[in-house]
Amino acid sequence: MFTTPYRKISAIKYIGNRILLQCQIKTGVAMVRSGIISVSDDQVKIGVIAQPRDSEANSEVCRVLSELFKCPMSDVEIVRGHKSRVKRLAIMQIGVKWGDNVEKITTEIRNKLEQAVNK
Repeated sequence: MFTTPYRKISAIKYIGNRILLQCQIKTGVAMVRSGIISVSDDQVKIGVIAQPRDSEANSEVCRVLSELFKCPMSDVEIVRGHKSRVKRLAIMQIGVKWGDNVEKITTEIRNKLEQAVNK
């Protein structure tokens, strides 16, 4: 019997000098729910007010992350999933702030995302 291998996707990865986030986007949320909704081992849920047309929701996702990590919007890029609710986002140059320790960087990113859920 043939089975497909299951590959665990981590919500946060640090590769090179960029952070990769596996995100699920919820569009059309109320203003009080916009931002980071939840953080799990396999994805980060982000709620945005904008509807998914003319890249409005994509721009708002990039804005939410750039405000959270205090980096320019040009440093936040959608790598995969431009027309999907499930997206892979890259944040450039963010690891420079915390040094070269990969575990420390991913822990700091996870902590920052989890703190944003409580706001």
